[in-house]
Amino acid sequence: MPIDSVEELAHVGEAIPYTYIGDSHCGTIGTRIFEDVQTNVRIVTRIAGIWRFVASDVLSEDGMIGDQLMQTLRRAGAFQSYPSFPPVPGFRPVVTTYDREQLTEQIALTDFANEYPYVLSVGEINDRNVLKRLVDDEVDFEFPVDTTGLERLPETATRRTFRFDQMLNVMMEEFGPLFRGLKVLRDAGLRSIFLHSVPPPAVSDEDSARVLHHPSPPRVRYKLAMFTNFLYERVCRDIGIGFINTWPMVTEGNLLKSEYYLDGLHLNYLHSLLSVRELHRQFTELRLTIEAENVAKDL
Repeated sequence: MPIDSVEELAHVGEAIPYTYIGDSHCGTIGTRIFEDVQTNVRIVTRIAGIWRFVASDVLSEDGMIGDQLMQTLRRAGAFQSYPSFPPVPGFRPVVTTYDREQLTEQIALTDFANEYPYVLSVGEINDRNVLKRLVDDEVDFEFPVDTTGLERLPETATRRTFRFDQMLNVMMEEFGPLFRGLKVLRDAGLRSIFLHSVPPPAVSDEDSARVLHHPSPPRVRYKLAMFTNFLYERVCRDIGIGFINTWPMVTEGNLLKSEYYLDGLHLNYLHSLLSVRELHRQFTELRLTIEAENVAKDL
């Protein structure tokens, strides 16, 4: 039925954007509308996918925030540019056309940047890269963190085992650009940046081989995802940003619950609801903290 006039389209009010940025796992969050039943504040999730987004896309080898990520954050309203802005460490200048003149501009945080949250979804592809190397070399690794539940997975023989410190070096080499990039963003004043946990991998070996295109020891692939989230939690705490950790919500005994399964790689919409609710909880706490700090400054 055609709409005869704009009056047919009801305006229900404003909504706060919660932006998920990154790999295909942010895409499963979807565009959804929420309403805080206590405050009546509406929230809408928006997705900014970056094809095959990995840790090295966050910070380039020259120590600058990656171009795709910066452009996405600019479009989301976190950063702006102007010729008179001073240079900020870790941010490349941009060139903007004014009439027929091209001027070099520096990047700076917007005044309202921290009024909205931005969630980075990255790392699962990096885990695939590390896992393939472990599989090819028939390597397991020590992980001195509680892995209760993984004993339910079949044990697969490996040729050698990395010590924890050896595996930590492997992971820091793979994920270092992400961690350094997050610190650059936080040091620039972006407090409302969040890092999302990587999801549990497939429980079934057949399912895993189908999506990864190679077999892998089930305990190794699960420990690897747990190692990644272990690092994420500690790095986020050290930097001073939020970590959206849905792992304990979607697993039982550290293995993926069937009700959150989608395709052997991604999680379904039920997970997206958990993710947004946890983001809302943490972001609400952050806003209260910022407001309290601003009040203290005015006293």
